[in-house]
Amino acid sequence: MLPLLLLVFAAHFDAVFSQCQNLSSLEFAYAPNLSSGVTGQVIFNNLVHPRGMKFDDASNLLVVEAGFGVVALTLKNTSHCQGWERSVVVQNSGYNHGIEIGNGMLYVSARGTVDAYKYDSRSISVGSSNPTTIVNELGGWNGTDYNNTHTLVYQPPSDTDPAFLIVSIGPASEGNLYAGQASSGVSQIRRFALNAPIPTFGHNWMDGEVIAVGVRNGVGLTIDSGNNLWIAENSVDLSLWNDTHIPVSLASPINNNPADELNVVDLDNITGGFYGYPSCATVWDPTGFGNFTTGEQFAFTYTLLNDTSCQSPDINTPPMLTFQAHASPLDIKFYNGVTGNNVSFVGLNLSWVGNGFVSFHGSSSTPSIGDPALVKIPWNTSTHAPVANVTSQTGYTYLIQAGNLTACPGPCIRPVGLQFDMEGRLFVSSDATGEVCVSRFSWKSFG
Repeated sequence: MLPLLLLVFAAHFDAVFSQCQNLSSLEFAYAPNLSSGVTGQVIFNNLVHPRGMKFDDASNLLVVEAGFGVVALTLKNTSHCQGWERSVVVQNSGYNHGIEIGNGMLYVSARGTVDAYKYDSRSISVGSSNPTTIVNELGGWNGTDYNNTHTLVYQPPSDTDPAFLIVSIGPASEGNLYAGQASSGVSQIRRFALNAPIPTFGHNWMDGEVIAVGVRNGVGLTIDSGNNLWIAENSVDLSLWNDTHIPVSLASPINNNPADELNVVDLDNITGGFYGYPSCATVWDPTGFGNFTTGEQFAFTYTLLNDTSCQSPDINTPPMLTFQAHASPLDIKFYNGVTGNNVSFVGLNLSWVGNGFVSFHGSSSTPSIGDPALVKIPWNTSTHAPVANVTSQTGYTYLIQAGNLTACPGPCIRPVGLQFDMEGRLFVSSDATGEVCVSRFSWKSFG
């Protein structure tokens, strides 16, 4: 049997409480290119900008519809529904990306807060429409210079530590000169102990434990079996540098630098280390960069650091792997194979167990520079690291790409969230552009 790749792609959907879409009636609006041995099927469409996703323990797929709230997709096989049924869990127009489940709670992020609801997976409902605010004042003293979206990761308790909620935040601007300081509140990742008393209005963002600083926009987050936090990071977009690193103009055409990055934090040895932004970046295409090579660090000239400082691991933590410039990675997950009981078939190829999978949202320029795609990263499970090193441009392979790259970022897939189910099937959301959303863009998976 061929390995199966299960994807989810979507657009706009009316705000009804529940509705079924039979699998036999669904097709791609803009068919992607799939690599050999990878197949898929639409499971749902017409959602409102689907972003982050999370399976609960009853196999309901919870999805953040940005600007609407949280919905659940549940597989049905009845006379009335032979497909997936959408039901509303929480209707809140402020929720836009982050979602997590842990210790019986549903966590969701808005622009300025992280909220929590007591969640029942059997009834697919929350205990109250009024959430508990876990974190507030996201953005620190930077005022308005922070992104609307924040990724959430639940870190389970251990023998020595309580459970934590990990939260990321990036700047809205291209070059926030204060982002290298922990006191700036942006371009960093923090965590909050879930056993601590919660203040009336939630924990202030600046009171969280600093995990990493200078991560420009670490959107894709996941924890591996070695208790390492992996960060798929979006670097700056609008920059063009010559071989002396002098900025030509922020209005110049987007070129093929700097690289987006895959970084790592050892959660057993948190130092709050510096990861480069806004001083240092990583070369993807060394053409015109003098003696630099792919994966090497260089300094932006408007900062206090120089190339030597950026290349010193005592000052700047280098990435573990580089991604194509402007790929805009938004999620990362590891494939654990079949984890459920009485599974009838396997989702992805079992030889891929342990590998990493990353969603590329692609650039917003026209034509798109970074390809919207899903990629697979060969992984060394013994060392808890990618097989390739940071100097490689072939450290990952494409499994799905937009069918017509010249049409992007318009009518093409734009992957965001990733989730594996217990059968090893991979679900991918695509938030889509406005045009795609009115064009019956669809989720892809198997029932």
